[in-house]
Amino acid sequence: MSKDSWPKFSFTELLKPPDGWKTDHAVLCTYSADLVVIITSLLALSGCDLESRRTGTRVELVRAIEALRGRVCILGQSGRVVRPSGQTQILKLLDRFIKTVKMDENENSFHPKAALMRYQNADEPADFQWRIWFGSRNLTRAMNWEAGAVLVSRSDGKGQKVDGLAEAAEGFIARARLSGLSAKAAKTELDKLTWECPPGCTFSRVSVLGPGAPGHFPDVPENTERVFVVSPFLDATTVKKAARWGGPKTRRTIVSTDLGFQRLLRQNDRVFEGFEHLCRQPLPDLPGEEPESIEEESSSGSELAEGEEAPPQAIAASSGSAAPTPQGAAGAVGMWRLSRNFPSIRKSRMVSKVSSMRAIALRRPPPN
Repeated sequence: MSKDSWPKFSFTELLKPPDGWKTDHAVLCTYSADLVVIITSLLALSGCDLESRRTGTRVELVRAIEALRGRVCILGQSGRVVRPSGQTQILKLLDRFIKTVKMDENENSFHPKAALMRYQNADEPADFQWRIWFGSRNLTRAMNWEAGAVLVSRSDGKGQKVDGLAEAAEGFIARARLSGLSAKAAKTELDKLTWECPPGCTFSRVSVLGPGAPGHFPDVPENTERVFVVSPFLDATTVKKAARWGGPKTRRTIVSTDLGFQRLLRQNDRVFEGFEHLCRQPLPDLPGEEPESIEEESSSGSELAEGEEAPPQAIAASSGSAAPTPQGAAGAVGMWRLSRNFPSIRKSRMVSKVSSMRAIALRRPPPN
């Protein structure tokens, strides 16, 4: 059994401002969160280099809290932000950064995973840069497979124009209610920007799904060659819809777990008709090192309301030899579930292999 760590990127490095810049404002969205990751996120946003060590010092944390007070907000689902007993002094300080979104999880939940950072040039105070991340990671210490895409703003007009991005950011910023960052002003600023995207990737639209939100699954063209559904959890309604995406020549594949397949097959042994391949993804061999724990966190490991099923994590379609990399936090157990939660969806196309989870991305056919 290999004990080598999986390849990974640093989430703290993503949050940390570039050299010569500082965090002006930031909004982090998560379904669930715990104290340790919140502290680590604030340290990173303050500019602490955490790459060569596990934690910052108390002095660095105090400086981070002072520097970011009123400038950073963490949005999370009510009841899913773990507040350990004890540590009362630090909790009083951290409460200033946390806003919970109250939703009855029997009906809907606040489920996006996103980070919106606005950095200020230390030498030119009128110069700002945005960095926006969408992905699958909650602000917890769970040892899961995660993925994300980072977009960096460009004011020279030489980046990509991404429809819907300013509107999605406006909605999150409005919920954060930071006194120094107006949602309307942020949207106006973002509308003028273009975006540097991951190499080989074109983002055409960002949508937020939820009650009252206009977002929806991207349409799948009839001439789509391949459809991929990647999820540890499946439901029959979504599977049957995916089996009709594309046209007669579309090849469809599902990647899931034994449990996901067996549960549906017990209900209906023809549920996967329309799919060419059913690929079983074994559970990974995780590194032996365990994260440090403040206390037992019995409620932080689940993203489900009682009686709910968890959603498929990725749906992708492609034409030609290129394959899309889907990114996001969309719940997709039945299309009905998308109208109950608040995930975010990116529609993108890419020329490298599929490598990420929790989203929906469609690669449009090339023009004739």
